[in-house]
Amino acid sequence: MKLNITLLFAFCSLFLNAQGYWSFLTSVEEVVLLGSPPSSSNFTGLKDLATNSGIRTGFNRTFTEAFSIEATLGVSGISSSNTHITKIVPVEVIGHYNVLPEFNGGSKGKTMKFNVDFGVGSSLVRTTVPGYSNLGNFSFSENLSIGASLDLKVISNGTLSFGYRQTMYVDDFIEAPVSGDKNNALGRFFTSIRWNLNDGSSSKQRAELNDEIAKADALAAELKNAKAKSNAMEKAILQLKSMKQEPLENEEDVSDMPSDTTVISNGEIVTAAEIQESTIRGYAIIIASYKSEELAKSLALELGNTTRVIAVPELGRFRVAYDVYDTYQDAKKFQEELVLDFGNCWIVNL
Repeated sequence: MKLNITLLFAFCSLFLNAQGYWSFLTSVEEVVLLGSPPSSSNFTGLKDLATNSGIRTGFNRTFTEAFSIEATLGVSGISSSNTHITKIVPVEVIGHYNVLPEFNGGSKGKTMKFNVDFGVGSSLVRTTVPGYSNLGNFSFSENLSIGASLDLKVISNGTLSFGYRQTMYVDDFIEAPVSGDKNNALGRFFTSIRWNLNDGSSSKQRAELNDEIAKADALAAELKNAKAKSNAMEKAILQLKSMKQEPLENEEDVSDMPSDTTVISNGEIVTAAEIQESTIRGYAIIIASYKSEELAKSLALELGNTTRVIAVPELGRFRVAYDVYDTYQDAKKFQEELVLDFGNCWIVNL
């Protein structure tokens, strides 16, 4: 009873601990009865190999690189010719401790571990003995196991393990009738494979990783929004520039380009003699100049608002003024903004 309580406590500890990572485990084993009489030792025959074999499956929990626990459920059998046939359904918890951490097994990324194994279990046993118990005798028997195993990391998320364990039973009825003065024991040669069910990171590490992923997603969303705004601004600028008419495109006369007599960034002002007499007075920002009055009026009509056409007979041209301002400072301020949309523009004094 005490051993069953210990086994239950080991199961609870295994499943409640939140550290480490899980692996699915399955194993096959060849069993030898060390009691009296012993099981057949003729392993050259398929019959003996089959009747003295077993399989187990369960889960392994790795806590550190040095320590892990496995819990398994399985079925195995032992027999001795003309004496007894025993079927065992074992439940077992085994702890593994790496005794050579410096031997290529003490840190992540290492490929080999050499473990000392120790565990407890309980088994449902059914023994059939010709002439004694033809229908079989069912019973439970607790046991202790000790042994050693070698782990080989064969793939990134899989581990191959093989070794030997000796399982000692509390009750002496693995074979019947009871004979000898010692309880029975089983020698088990096993091979197992484990597949990792997660990446081995702790809950804290996974939470930190999730936080970083959330931050990255937020930054990606901000970047996407910024890119969308940038694309919208570029589109708006392109639309404005598409409205611009190049003032001297396909024109041979360039005499109306900004010159030293034009109010540009150096602050000089053209003389009134260069401009057609008009009732409009102030500082005009010229955004285009054409030989054709129709082209000038077309651009002014397209831009609308305060845009107007100013004829300059002396030069034989028609200037398109974006607007007229009372002071040079006001005109200069807007000229710097219009340069971004219309490229070449200048100020004249009307």
